[in-house]
Amino acid sequence: MSIAQARLFPVILQIIILHYEGDVTMQIVAPTDGIVFFAHNEPLVLENTVVFKVIRRLHK
Repeated sequence: MSIAQARLFPVILQIIILHYEGDVTMQIVAPTDGIVFFAHNEPLVLENTVVFKVIRRLHK
């Protein structure tokens, strides 16, 4: 996906589902174009935990 396409459509980084029913409850969307610098790699994430760190692109 090019940067121009990413600006038109939000980039979904993660989908949060309920483990009993399998329903999608939330999607984590990238707030800006950039590079994923850090990604939390555990199946269980607590509230207010940093899941992704995105470095904004400063140069084109």
